[in-house]
Amino acid sequence: MLALVLLAGCGSKGGGGGGGSGLSDSAEGRRRMPSCGTYNAGDGELAPADRAVRDCFLAAFGAGEQKEVTITATSIEGDPITTIYRVLGPDDLELFVDASTDKFAAVKTYHQRCRTLAEDGNGLTAGACSTVS
Repeated sequence: MLALVLLAGCGSKGGGGGGGSGLSDSAEGRRRMPSCGTYNAGDGELAPADRAVRDCFLAAFGAGEQKEVTITATSIEGDPITTIYRVLGPDDLELFVDASTDKFAAVKTYHQRCRTLAEDGNGLTAGACSTVS
């Protein structure tokens, strides 16, 4: 399912840290904002600390409070995909996705603005997205 979401370019599930990653210059140079933290969205049950990070970000999105979270998920083949989710305001979400280590990703990095957010297994899925050039 992750591969389909990434190829569709309309949502994303996943994400993780930036250092040495293939994140775009716009992601690396972004204005910093308070962070809910970082976690890996695996297939098993989320650890309480990881659930708290995800819940912090979901609450921030619901309140339109500027915060960010970094989540790492894996592609179907097991390659890591890093996404930085950022709440810019009410119903205004920014995503920086780094799939540069995913051998089969059609697009290796991209930047999107989205209007919706939902839990998706251990990760998050953004919707009503448009690509930022």
